[in-house]
Amino acid sequence: MTKTTLKYIINNLLKNALDWYWRLAELPSSEPGEVSGMGKLETIALCKTNDPTKIIYKSAIALKLANLWQLTPMDVAEKLARSCRHEGIATCRLDTPLALATHLEVKVVPPGLLLFELTDNSIAAWLQYFCESAPLSVGERELPFLVPEHLFKIQYSHARCCSLLRMADRDRILPLTDPNIFPRFNHPAESRLISQFFQTWDFLYFPTVTPQEINWQKVATALSEAFQNFYSQCRLWGEVKIDNPELTKGRLGLILITKYLLRFLLEEKLKIQAPTEL
Repeated sequence: MTKTTLKYIINNLLKNALDWYWRLAELPSSEPGEVSGMGKLETIALCKTNDPTKIIYKSAIALKLANLWQLTPMDVAEKLARSCRHEGIATCRLDTPLALATHLEVKVVPPGLLLFELTDNSIAAWLQYFCESAPLSVGERELPFLVPEHLFKIQYSHARCCSLLRMADRDRILPLTDPNIFPRFNHPAESRLISQFFQTWDFLYFPTVTPQEINWQKVATALSEAFQNFYSQCRLWGEVKIDNPELTKGRLGLILITKYLLRFLLEEKLKIQAPTEL
């Protein structure tokens, strides 16, 4: 199954919105999907914001289109936002579950930036998608285990995920196959880890640079640190398990996603072992 990303979905929404306005205004273009003087929309900046507690992507395409369209950047952004809101799902034409493209709020802020924010209703669908579509390593093979300390920390995070999941299995909390496993998360450490999932997924499946230019150690370290912060602040057992078992299951689901991603990064990108225990 071809994997998708939120960034890819937003990119297509913008392409469709741009094509729609271009046809409506009968403006010239070099070829379908291309804006005269600008090239393909894939070259336009679209990036995730640095807000660690929300899933927001921003685009400055309106600033670049303003002169071509002879409108203010705010007017251009409003037109594109209106098309994304009204035409979004109908024109998206994506081979992806509908739930992943819904509940996406489109906002315009000065000086003409487009903001795409994923709401809580859709985050759970994405987390379930991450679980079901997690990248898999190619299989058993010889990989080095003794590594520098900065990489060992990533291995430790993976081993800790495996240990926690074994404990959950022992307590018969697993398997985590319920599509409604993910509740609404409120703790900042949970949000930061979820945000890192989206960032990692973008690097894997919709990068803005070639894979050779990506610093995979940095990507894996960021995910590992987000997990360690989550693990130190968000309890799984004790009162949480008794009083709020759904939260425990949801947090274990986050750990499962972390394990999948860390293993793939360790084995396929960093070419070292992903130990299950240390």
